[in-house]
Amino acid sequence: MDATLVHHHQRTLELDGDFSPLADLRRAYHRHCWDDDFQKNGRGVFARHNAAVRAAGRGRPFLEVEVASGWQPLCDFLGVAVPNVPFPRKDDWAQYKKEVEAEEVKLKEDAPSQ
Repeated sequence: MDATLVHHHQRTLELDGDFSPLADLRRAYHRHCWDDDFQKNGRGVFARHNAAVRAAGRGRPFLEVEVASGWQPLCDFLGVAVPNVPFPRKDDWAQYKKEVEAEEVKLKEDAPSQ
């Protein structure tokens, strides 16, 4: 979270003031979820959320899985075949870092000469 979602939020604010149509929603989300301080409050927020989800799942079929495990645990739980497509990894930090680096290069290229 810190290396992707939170970083993106902070970086967007720093780069352009965050004038996207979702800016107000994004700011409200970060303020509501962890009082704009993920480092201080993020782990507690996730621990409480996960505890609430586990409590709600008691007595029912329930799957708790690490996304790094890929399709197999999810497909086994659902009783379906593993799809013949890669497991989605939009939160992949390494890919996000590549995108940020490419964007930084583009910003430097597009910057007016002084």
